[in-house]
Amino acid sequence: MTPNSSALFSLNHPSRSFKYARGYNNRFHDDAKTSPDPVFVQYQSYGAWITGPTRITLQKNKFFQNYETDIRHEFKGIWLTGSPSNVLDKNDFVGNYGPMNITNSGGYAYRGIHVDNSNSNKLSCNTSTNLNQGFFFNGPACDHTNFRSNTMTDNLEGLYLSPGSIIGVQSEKMNTWPGSGALEAHFDGMPEQGLMFMSQFRINTSNQNSPLWASPRVPANNWFVPSGNEPPIGVPLSETCFEEINEDPPGSEANARAIAGTFEDYKGYPASGWEARLDAFAVLAAHPELRPENSPEAQFYNTHDTGNTGKLQRARDAWDNITVFTASFESSWNANQADIAAKLGEIRAQTQLMQEAETESEQQQIAQTLGTLQSELTTLQQTNQSLSEQYKSDVADRANQLAADLDNVNTTDVWEQNLKTVLVLSAEKLLSGNTEWTTTQYNSLKSIADQCRHEGGIGVVMARVAIEEFDYDDEAMCPGAGLPRSSDAARLGALVAPNPASDFCRLTFEQPVNGSLRVYNFQGQVVRNVRFAEASYFELDTRNLSSGLYGIEVRTKQGLRYAGKLSIVR
Repeated sequence: MTPNSSALFSLNHPSRSFKYARGYNNRFHDDAKTSPDPVFVQYQSYGAWITGPTRITLQKNKFFQNYETDIRHEFKGIWLTGSPSNVLDKNDFVGNYGPMNITNSGGYAYRGIHVDNSNSNKLSCNTSTNLNQGFFFNGPACDHTNFRSNTMTDNLEGLYLSPGSIIGVQSEKMNTWPGSGALEAHFDGMPEQGLMFMSQFRINTSNQNSPLWASPRVPANNWFVPSGNEPPIGVPLSETCFEEINEDPPGSEANARAIAGTFEDYKGYPASGWEARLDAFAVLAAHPELRPENSPEAQFYNTHDTGNTGKLQRARDAWDNITVFTASFESSWNANQADIAAKLGEIRAQTQLMQEAETESEQQQIAQTLGTLQSELTTLQQTNQSLSEQYKSDVADRANQLAADLDNVNTTDVWEQNLKTVLVLSAEKLLSGNTEWTTTQYNSLKSIADQCRHEGGIGVVMARVAIEEFDYDDEAMCPGAGLPRSSDAARLGALVAPNPASDFCRLTFEQPVNGSLRVYNFQGQVVRNVRFAEASYFELDTRNLSSGLYGIEVRTKQGLRYAGKLSIVR
């Protein structure tokens, strides 16, 4: 892969051809060369970018990266956005540390696998080496992740969960951190809200010197806990990958809290609790065995079955599966494809015999056979065309049914309205046959995409996927329910370098400012509090700070604000 490129492997919903698509044994290479303007020139590249599709397998691919200078660069080996139930298996991500200059949710960092609001994905036996961030998860909709037997070696951050992320409890998954990264595992959440316990790592061994325990990690406690079981002896990690193991049972800690009514809204936004209930209902709908009669699960399911939660989740499922073949149709389609392939093989064989025939009689006999075969091929192709028309008609029927079902949903809250609107517009576009959104449709989706993700719910994510716009910093847009939004106050541009730092770093501001600087660790404790006047830059002494990750906040008398992160490495 070359700089200034987008994804070499890119999939977008909906397309029948994406079902069970597989990217196998590819090599992606991205060189970030010297830039004449490292502040304003930014390369954005993705090895594999999947927005919307499901059931994709990316296996045994290699992604390479190299930095020559301090350049702002964003490269994601594999990026999933709004794409559930995919398999990422035995992929290797290798590179050099880039500038750890993350000033927004997208960041300027090389990431191996970036999973954004995509649930039920399987990540097994992948490796990340010498990356800024090996594995990155963003959003509560990453729940039900199966993160197994991945190896993170010498990364600045081997595993990072952004604020509000939920990936589910990972019990005895045999992930390893054999290297010495600056911060091998980092949960940037709010433990008091219970999110940590919804994404806990339960480790086979209580020996924290084992590579099964990330060290160092933030927070140091509670996120990683021993399970009480010792790891299997003499079993190679390769034998714990997905083709050798049974699927984990459905359900999660977040589902349990949603069903029990104890899920605490993230940063006070009710949409997060609603989204948790939506996901819990989806799991119970797909697995009736999880809701025995008179159980709390059955009561939860029955309560929401005929309400908006049930109606909108079924509509969402219908859209996710709108282009999927039914079992009977897939059987007919595959049989027809096999027959066509076999008939073409017979025609090629007879054509070869024609070229080798020595007598006119032999040629006439072969020509007669070829005529029969061509006629049979035409019949098979006509059947194929009929099947194609039947499939298009079936998809249109599903889209019309989805539109009718949505028409009967009366929404009351903004997050319900957002999800309904995205689904209605998606069905409209599919039925129209248009390949692009109309101006009216685009503007409606853009107005949803521009909302705070935690306030507007999963519909905000789906709108961003639909119009392929992802440059949003939701933690800045969503400071907390009842607090001023970042759109109400201007933001201060600042550059932090070097980052990672050892003994010092410099903050360079885009304009002279009067204000204060706070540095705090990720237990929330302030470790620096400095005031300055008419400063265009500030030298921060970091010699007395321990290795790890810190938050930086600058507030000015002019009402400007900057928030970022600083990594200390020694």
